Amino acid sequence: MEHNSDRKAFEACIVEIVQCLAGLCDTEIGIHTDLNQIASLSDQEESQILGYEVAPTPQHFQFDCDLVPIEAAYLKHKEYDHYVARVGVRIHLPSQIENILRAQFSSSLMDQVDYALTGHSDLEFEMVYDGLLVCFLTTGFDNFTVDGMTDTMLRHSYAQIVQDLDPVMPWLKFARFLSQQHYNREQMENIQKRLPSILDNALQNKGIADAHVFTLCELSGSFDPALRLFKKRYGDLFADISG
Repeated sequence: MEHNSDRKAFEACIVEIVQCLAGLCDTEIGIHTDLNQIASLSDQEESQILGYEVAPTPQHFQFDCDLVPIEAAYLKHKEYDHYVARVGVRIHLPSQIENILRAQFSSSLMDQVDYALTGHSDLEFEMVYDGLLVCFLTTGFDNFTVDGMTDTMLRHSYAQIVQDLDPVMPWLKFARFLSQQHYNREQMENIQKRLPSILDNALQNKGIADAHVFTLCELSGSFDPALRLFKKRYGDLFADISG
């Protein structure tokens, strides 16, 4: 039971990381289907995914995912122009986060297995045009289940990974908050450009100040304290915004 609870905490952490990064990068995943086939689907029938694309790809850090074949994959009509799909995914994260996972990726049962964060997610898609279905990951990626290989390689360290990721989580949530404000494309590009150094700083300087500030954010229900800290530390980014 302890393993299951630790795994679920890890999976929830990955979901939040993906949502935050997707919000910052405005990431969407599109799947290509046979328009004629899905137009004739009943509620119980399934269709085939012919291809996929993930966009946009950030320029200043790694973040995307690949669709991988799984036996339980499906694509079904839900209602109107909405469809649900279970897809296998391999998730690529910024190096600061991925290094934490790589450091724990090992098993006494298997040698020389290449690192990969793989599993499946149940996503909801909306038909855009000509058989292209789109899911916006910042809201649509709300679940993730590791596959057997990832579980084998990480099961001994789920709790440790969640603990090691703890310093970066408030900053990722803050980045998602910033992505929801009315900033222009150049400002968002600047945040993306600075994100690696922000994550590095959070991991290398686990000072009480940041923890205290984000505790204030939780208590106040507002990111204003973090915004003031952010402006003080990275003032050149948002010299013209209030907060």
